[in-house]
Amino acid sequence: MNRKRIVLFILLIVMTACSSSQKKVLDDKPKGKDDDSPSLTSPQTRRMWIPDKIEGEQFIKGHYIYYIEKGAQWKAQ
Repeated sequence: MNRKRIVLFILLIVMTACSSSQKKVLDDKPKGKDDDSPSLTSPQTRRMWIPDKIEGEQFIKGHYIYYIEKGAQWKAQ
């Protein structure tokens, strides 16, 4: 029983150390947006409802299909 507690304690320490080191890596990135960098426009999409249908032995429940009409583009500032 003591051995299991020691192993669990060591695992907890290792997991905590790994998660905190990962956070440090993410925090090292520069904050804020560079004024010279371009931004992206939002894509233009269209959705179409497809009603319930039966094809042979299959029942296909109604759902939306999404179409991308114009993708995201770089926008000069």
